[in-house]
Amino acid sequence: MIYDLGVYGSISAWLLLGAQCTQSVILAQKRSAIGPVPIFALRLAQLVLTTAVALANLTIPRRPGVFTGGNRPVDAMNTNSALSKYTFEWCNAVLRFAAQKGTLDMSDLPRPNADTRSADLAASWTRANLPGSLMLRLFLTHKWAFAGQWVLAFIQSFGNFAPQFVLLQILRVLERRGAGDPITAEAFVWVAALGLMTVASSWIEGWLYWLSQSDLSIPIRAELSALVFEKSMRRKDVKGVAKTAEGEVDAENVEAGATKAEIDEEDMGQKSRQAIVNLIGVDAKRIADFAAYNHFFPGSFFKLVISFAFLIQLIGWRSLLAGLMTMVIILPGNILFSKWYSAAQDRLMKARDAKLAVVNEALQGMKQIKWTATEDQWGAKIKKVRDRELRDLWSSLLNDTGLILCWIASPIMLSAASLATYAVLEGGLSPSVAFTSIGVFKQLELTLSIIPELTTDLIDAFVSVNRVEEYLSAPEIAADRKVSETISFSHASVAWPCDDDTDEADKYVLRDIDIAFPSGELSVISGKTGSGKTLLLSAILGETDLLAGSRSEERRVGKECGSSV
Repeated sequence: MIYDLGVYGSISAWLLLGAQCTQSVILAQKRSAIGPVPIFALRLAQLVLTTAVALANLTIPRRPGVFTGGNRPVDAMNTNSALSKYTFEWCNAVLRFAAQKGTLDMSDLPRPNADTRSADLAASWTRANLPGSLMLRLFLTHKWAFAGQWVLAFIQSFGNFAPQFVLLQILRVLERRGAGDPITAEAFVWVAALGLMTVASSWIEGWLYWLSQSDLSIPIRAELSALVFEKSMRRKDVKGVAKTAEGEVDAENVEAGATKAEIDEEDMGQKSRQAIVNLIGVDAKRIADFAAYNHFFPGSFFKLVISFAFLIQLIGWRSLLAGLMTMVIILPGNILFSKWYSAAQDRLMKARDAKLAVVNEALQGMKQIKWTATEDQWGAKIKKVRDRELRDLWSSLLNDTGLILCWIASPIMLSAASLATYAVLEGGLSPSVAFTSIGVFKQLELTLSIIPELTTDLIDAFVSVNRVEEYLSAPEIAADRKVSETISFSHASVAWPCDDDTDEADKYVLRDIDIAFPSGELSVISGKTGSGKTLLLSAILGETDLLAGSRSEERRVGKECGSSV
């Protein structure tokens, strides 16, 4: 990293040197019997110089402006001073330009930094090559961002209840004041503390949300999108192969989309190119969104501990226990709805993949459908997968509604039961206890109400992580071709691409191929239907699995562009 010292750097270095010299003078004064030196003046000078050094370090830009991609500037978050970064002042330049222009184009926005660009993130992911599942690798890659997020969530947990504590002190001061007595200075001190704590809590909350988006949500989505795109270029194009009643496979008809046995729609959806759209547009977004808001889980735990401790001191453990019993009654329903929602979401995503695959196949073969007058059959096929999607969507929404009902009812019953029990046990409610308890229960209501919703987000993210991981772990195209003067096969056995765990008996294989195609000549492949003509042509292009032997491709340098054939 390059730091722009310049005039500000020289001043900062001079001030730091002055502070060190002042401290040396003080130490020398203590060791010698020289005449009286004003120690207070030296201490004051040291304090002034130290303060000046701190202010200089906070206000000096940390590096020169950075430009990339056609002389476009990189965002100034890590370029401006620390004070500018932590007060979000670095955004004002873009906001002022937007106010002047009235609108913003993509060319007007600065480029994202290296921690956000997808190319850099994908390269770092590949270099790291971390072990474990996809969820664990995401956590290890962004562990410091997660740690910072959780630390801020812990601090914010205290900040949310600090105004309630100050409100309790203010109400108690007012309760102790007699009729006609003036308001004491203590009340004004607590009012000032209430304002400071509210501002500090809002600033921490704003920085927490910014960290969640800039360091987690955006990088993770860009990272996963780049990995999926890269995998799509290397992924083996697995064909759906169906066996006939006699145990054979009509590979050419499979290639044409007219198998004798119906291809499983769910498997077809998983392997279609259209599924990439879902992986990037839906699954990657779900994972990124959950990464941005996962801090509510530890934050909710911290808030529950703090609020319960506060309420025990305020209304007693028996009143709080009476309120918690209502949550225990609702808990089984919450668990059941969460389980049903997870299963419904899994089925819904698979149904959407299948629907996109069938619709994409119909659009690509629209001319063939018109020629063969099979519109009704294809319409029925599309309606079938669409009806399946609607059923799964309805089931998902019903279970989500049940979860929402649980998190709406739980906090209301908690506060009502707790305050009613306290009033019965103590014979009434004082204003300080009533208003403070209502404020704490309001915070507790938000905390409890968000946990079921976070649970559904966790389930969605877990399903999406499994889908992305399954795609990224799919078999890739093998580099099994050799370069020679001609296209040839030597004792080769080739089959349609399929998953690595496919049984050998389920593969359609051309065995022991020994053939060399003459360079620059016309070659004709002929044979009856199902004899493997398409499979051989695909093997020439390298789009099949090589089970045995070897194959070679001809590489010729073009006269003008140097292309290979």
